Amino acid sequence: MKKIFALLLTFVLMFTSLSVFAADIKVNVNSEAVDFDIQPENTETAVLIPLRFVLEKMGAVISWHGETKTVFVDFNGKVSTLQIGNELLFLEEGSVALSAVPVLKEGRTLVPMDVINHATGATVVFDAANNTVNITSAAE
Repeated sequence: MKKIFALLLTFVLMFTSLSVFAADIKVNVNSEAVDFDIQPENTETAVLIPLRFVLEKMGAVISWHGETKTVFVDFNGKVSTLQIGNELLFLEEGSVALSAVPVLKEGRTLVPMDVINHATGATVVFDAANNTVNITSAAE
């Protein structure tokens, strides 16, 4: 009986966690919703969000170098660089290891939320109960 209960509990937990990963993730910048043409993803290691949409809403200038798969972010004169598949974010003052590697999906760069924090100084919080990433600019 205990084995059957444990097996049922395992299935319930597995399907419950899968439903969390399948739900659309919303992103707000200073309480304003960000619209995407590709959905953010909740992976086992991090929430990945489309970089360009969020940072441009915050006023950053984004440049892409396709040959090296490198993104350059200029936020208020502070330049950050990241590369698809590389766990490091390069800042003017050095580099920082990210919670997950940036990936390319459907022509979009998806990055872990900590990129936004390091590149802009904004506070970035994932509200798991509401499946929402809330970003608040340092100036707010």
